Amino acid sequence: MNFSSLKLAISTRYQALGPNDRRALLILSCFFVLMILSLSIWAQLKAGKAETRMMNAKQTLLEMRELGSRLTEGASPTDIESLKASAMRTGIAMSVTQSGGGSQISATHPSMATLSNWTAAQISAMAPFDQLILKQQGEQAVLSATLANSAAPR
Repeated sequence: MNFSSLKLAISTRYQALGPNDRRALLILSCFFVLMILSLSIWAQLKAGKAETRMMNAKQTLLEMRELGSRLTEGASPTDIESLKASAMRTGIAMSVTQSGGGSQISATHPSMATLSNWTAAQISAMAPFDQLILKQQGEQAVLSATLANSAAPR
């Protein structure tokens, strides 16, 4: 059976149907075509969302790997002078004393919020604090910290 004989057979069967059956067949055919198109579009949208999730997961993985490598390599040595300059710009009084266990930092400021924000910024910048104490003493907020030996000035 070739294509033209198949077309002729379908055409004659279609013509043999009554008008209500033709209409029902046409409606059913449209329904199936719309279903196939809808499923195709839905599958493409799902694939796009899955691809977006995969790209986000890859980005997160890369960020975690970068953070992990930064943490395992250790922070680059903190320059005491840059800490002093940062404290001075913020209005924090800071003094540094060298000891066998690293550099002892003492900093004061009237505002606990300012001192804690500055400390958080230094931690975010990977300052290698071994010990950190932040407390309110009277009218002053006081920071006592010990930097690791790698932070000692050269």
